[in-house]
Amino acid sequence: MNEIQKSDKDKINELINNRIPITTSNIPIDKNSFVMFICFFWGTIIIILTNYWYFNLLFTQHNIFLYLFLPLNLYGNIWLFVFSSAVFSTFFIRILKKIHPIKEGIFDLNTKEGKKEFNYYKLRFWFSYYAIWLGRAMPLPWVDYVIMKMLSSKIGKNVCLYDSWMDTELIEIGDFVMTSLNTVLVSHIIYNNYFIQLRIIIEKNAITGGQSIIAPGTYIEEGAILGASSSTYIGQRLKGNLIHVGNPALKSFPIKIGK
Repeated sequence: MNEIQKSDKDKINELINNRIPITTSNIPIDKNSFVMFICFFWGTIIIILTNYWYFNLLFTQHNIFLYLFLPLNLYGNIWLFVFSSAVFSTFFIRILKKIHPIKEGIFDLNTKEGKKEFNYYKLRFWFSYYAIWLGRAMPLPWVDYVIMKMLSSKIGKNVCLYDSWMDTELIEIGDFVMTSLNTVLVSHIIYNNYFIQLRIIIEKNAITGGQSIIAPGTYIEEGAILGASSSTYIGQRLKGNLIHVGNPALKSFPIKIGK
């Protein structure tokens, strides 16, 4: 992982001092992302078509057992499609990371370097987004967790993700962390003409409340709780064993356990 340059550190410190909250993390799809996405989609379909022999037997032999197993076969193809998409996503993302390693920092979108960093991020983003979206459409709650691990997300054991949305890059989650319903963890944002991507670290036993938003560069210490509908500002550090609330979270309270 590339080190953050000194000039970027000065910009990050300025953002922290100004307590800049989340603005937007929308990533528009461009022509290159769309073409690669279509190619990989049809690559997944080709894998599914390798199962043509079953349907060939189904319509030629009319065996009763083939009809009995038809629902199971169709359901299996859905799972095959989801995990094949995840494998394709992982493969292409690793190639993109080899070609252009991920960098932390603040990048000016008006410069050649900034545009290059943002364009590579868009490609990685759409591959990971598609795979996770498919995983969350499945009926089992652990599928997105498995796919995120495949995409090299650093997630500890016994982590509860619920229906939270999180980037797959520059996020480290410790053991026994709970992210509540509609929690958003974004390690990247677009702020004015800058593309910002900074590491988010959540230590073990921490909790993020429902509909909370964690900004890039946030560090949540062990045992800390971010209240429901609260948010952090860029580069904020939440101290452990305290409840933090607000937009951004500037108030904190001790955790009291009743007898």
